[in-house]
Amino acid sequence: MRGHRSQTPIQSISRSTQQASGETALDANITAAQAIAETVRSTLGPRGRDKMLISDGTVIVTNDGSSILHRLDVTHPAASLLVSTAESQESGQGDGTSSTVLFAGDLLGEADGLLDDGLHPRTVIQGYRIALDHALETVSDLGTAIDSTDRELLSNLAATTMTGRWDADRIAFLADLSVETAMAASSGDRIDLDRVALQKVQGGAVTDSQLIDGVAINLDQSSTDVASFDPTSTDWDGSTIALLDGELRVRTGGQVTKATVETAAQLDEIERSETQTIEKIVRQFEAAGVDIVFCQKQAADRITAQLGRRGILVVERTRQDEFDALEALTGATRVVKPEDVDASVLGQTTTVDLSVSGGEEFITVRSDAGEAHTLVLRAGAAHVLDELKRIFDDSLTVIKTAVAEGKVVPGGGAAEVWVAEAVRSRATGIDGPEQLAAEAFADALESLPKTLARNAGVDPIDTLTTLRAAQTDRGPTVGFDADAGVVDVLDRGLVEPLALKRRLLSNATEAATLILRIDDVIAAVDRDGGQGDEATDTPTYHADEGGYPWAIGH
Repeated sequence: MRGHRSQTPIQSISRSTQQASGETALDANITAAQAIAETVRSTLGPRGRDKMLISDGTVIVTNDGSSILHRLDVTHPAASLLVSTAESQESGQGDGTSSTVLFAGDLLGEADGLLDDGLHPRTVIQGYRIALDHALETVSDLGTAIDSTDRELLSNLAATTMTGRWDADRIAFLADLSVETAMAASSGDRIDLDRVALQKVQGGAVTDSQLIDGVAINLDQSSTDVASFDPTSTDWDGSTIALLDGELRVRTGGQVTKATVETAAQLDEIERSETQTIEKIVRQFEAAGVDIVFCQKQAADRITAQLGRRGILVVERTRQDEFDALEALTGATRVVKPEDVDASVLGQTTTVDLSVSGGEEFITVRSDAGEAHTLVLRAGAAHVLDELKRIFDDSLTVIKTAVAEGKVVPGGGAAEVWVAEAVRSRATGIDGPEQLAAEAFADALESLPKTLARNAGVDPIDTLTTLRAAQTDRGPTVGFDADAGVVDVLDRGLVEPLALKRRLLSNATEAATLILRIDDVIAAVDRDGGQGDEATDTPTYHADEGGYPWAIGH
């Protein structure tokens, strides 16, 4: 039998290591998470307030929760976890970021009171999970089937995501444009956003934004001289295109790019060699039947000029997303070197023309071989363009989510109040102290409509009381509208995707329960020097850093 030679406690962790344990750690985590929630609370809803973000002299005014949280310099680990949860909600659903953070913060606030009353964190966690199951079941029953071709309903969905982020007229315009874009990218009940590219053009009004049929390439951004492109004198319909995934320049043997010239004869020889190479490239393009060359990198002026004289247009510095779209649209095969261009790699267009949007010149390619569209966003300032891009990110994802699942739920806090009452009713059948946690879950849910009312300048308690009574008499479609008060929100067009609401409930609850499970915060030593992923087994939330699969950020 092994005996103990000493009862002296062993100090296994360095005294210099920063560590918070037990209630101290839990209180600090709850406080930090609630601070993040309070940062975005006043932004919720159509009457939400704006935040002014200042960074390196740049000022951004926004009430978009995702934008605010993304720019916060968050150092506390619990607060960072809540920000990651918001990013997960944003990347997955396109909306509900502020609501997710607020619900998680309110769950932690309710838990804080239960812990003070003597409940164990595990009991609170178990009660929250029971309540979450009831909530998900109830909200799923609220789901109403939609017609994926109902433009009015889809426009209402898009407008709901934009509430408080613009005035009513612009919201209506942008919502309709979002639906037009989604419909253009739809195939049956599926919306493929890969078929939509984006152009951001500074200057003009937001209402100058438009959806263009085909792949529109900004010639000003691509630094292309289109002096030789004259639609009135040249029939560009049915043009063939070549995609050069590299530079269009004279290549020398062994990739020698510099030569030492000592005599005039040597200079003449170099000039003669380059001229012969350029003539060879031009003859090869002519023989292949090329009408337009889209070059992803720079094109040499001498080659561009010679091709122009032969009626071949060169568009240089084509963006990657435009290049990919052209390949999919026309059936062209990209090549790296000019000498690889022949008839087998060319793509076919139906029409090619010039258009002007807000003073910017575009060359637009269309083809019967495929389908592609370009969303041109316009605004007077760069930061407004960025905000406009985020709005379309959100609204298109919300539409895509709703169409994919085919169900929506009433907005304006109606779903939260109805689900909260259902959870509260079922909590009476729970044996043990978990019942208290389930009831606290319901209270936290109701904080969302109360926040909507408070931000609209009306009494939140009176609004909630009226809302509860109205739902008892008229059903779950009664919610809060900032303009009309307690009304049937379906009649007002306030709807949200069912999938978004389910994800919101799950993400917020998981974040809150994860924080409640932590009883030690230790400043650990990174022995791998940050080089390995195996240094930690702590659960983390992973947000999609790449954003949309469609070409939108350049």
